[in-house]
Amino acid sequence: MNYNEAVYGDEILVFDKPSALHVEMSGVPVERIKIYNSNDERSANQRINTKNYEGSLLLLFAHETYNTQLINLVSSLEGKGIKLPDILYREHPNVSLTVPQISSLEKLGSTECVTDIPWNSLNFNNCLALTANSTSGIDAYVRGASLLWLPFMTNHSIQFKPLMESVGITAFDSRKAEESIFRFFHDPLFRKRIIQNDRRDLDTKILLK
Repeated sequence: MNYNEAVYGDEILVFDKPSALHVEMSGVPVERIKIYNSNDERSANQRINTKNYEGSLLLLFAHETYNTQLINLVSSLEGKGIKLPDILYREHPNVSLTVPQISSLEKLGSTECVTDIPWNSLNFNNCLALTANSTSGIDAYVRGASLLWLPFMTNHSIQFKPLMESVGITAFDSRKAEESIFRFFHDPLFRKRIIQNDRRDLDTKILLK
């Protein structure tokens, strides 16, 4: 199919519903979009051992400056005497955390790096993922995490605006981010509403079967 002198195939394969929605909003006809399911090609003898996480805060890192901002945001909660949950973190494949950044993370309590665990081996329940401009936010969301967008940390997040409006919740300043993190882990009604509304809103926007 031709579009603005460019060509794309008769079918566009995506890995999840949020990506399908994003492609559809970009103008690709819905009948051309297919959700790829790797389980269809996996035999019973090749089942993946799933690693389950409960009630954790998942930090999704991208580039060095943003990484420091993200650590500082979480540190600000700890500095106010707020009890933090276990912290999981995932580095960008091209940008590892620096030694000082890892040291700062470890001072916050129980931390675990999940960078080397394949996404399709992870499962999150009552977990909150933080991201500003990383597609890994969608990976975490698809695997059960709730998603908090932090666009105030980088102007690169503008490219994710359509997804921010469809998936997760958004904090436009550090105060709102701190409040959202605190309430997710300390206000069961807030957490339940976020989880239920998030999933329902996405499903109503997906036209694919």
